[in-house]
Amino acid sequence: MRQAMEQTPTKDRRRGGHSSGASPAFTSASPAVVRARRLMEAGDFAGALRAAEEVAGEDLAAAGELCEIVARVRAAYDLDEPGLLAKLRALIPDVTAADLERWRKAGEVQYRVIDGRVCYFDREPSNIFRFCAEARARRSRADPAPRPAWTLEDHLRRVTAEAARAGTAHVVPVRHRVRYRLTIPVGAPHVKQGARVRAWLPFPKVHERQREVKLIESSPAGAVVAPESAPQRTLSAEARKRISDAQKARWARYRKGRPK
Repeated sequence: MRQAMEQTPTKDRRRGGHSSGASPAFTSASPAVVRARRLMEAGDFAGALRAAEEVAGEDLAAAGELCEIVARVRAAYDLDEPGLLAKLRALIPDVTAADLERWRKAGEVQYRVIDGRVCYFDREPSNIFRFCAEARARRSRADPAPRPAWTLEDHLRRVTAEAARAGTAHVVPVRHRVRYRLTIPVGAPHVKQGARVRAWLPFPKVHERQREVKLIESSPAGAVVAPESAPQRTLSAEARKRISDAQKARWARYRKGRPK
């Protein structure tokens, strides 16, 4: 079932006007929130949470957002040194803790100090190989396998070079072809034999950086794409469910390309 969603402008109580959209965790002038924010920025997450608990009244929303930010940053930086070294040794067998410390001090590793501990970004070592030439060279010596035909690093180099040459941000267009499906499992509640099943699947909107979006095909045929003016663009289709259809998927394919 699709639920239509509409956003209503909210009042900014501090200014008496409409909300600017900025997070109150970073814009609140409440002394308790400011204190919690400074503790968070200093890496004292436990202290920031304690300070947030002291917030009351209209600043509770700001305190709640700050606690959410703390939780998300902790989740994103949950890799410790032994864990990162284990991941690195699969690619650079002779890597050491001293190597990692040197790369960290050179700004070539993504990390944060949280509650007195050095915590690394959980997607590392991908950024190490993106920014650290020494790590890339040692990985190549350890694994001389040929490079893939496409890498993000090469693509970004082409994008920045072409943008500088052409003087525009719309360069090196990439065309995507997407296929996705929605399956109704056997025994799905409230779906009986012969019932009409309606499905709404997300469909991309056209905007400055994403153009030439086109539905190629759908099953069942006759899917309807919402107009560009829809706040949340979807592709809708319906069919009657039969026993033989229990494991069949409703699927669609579309393509999208950036301006050339």
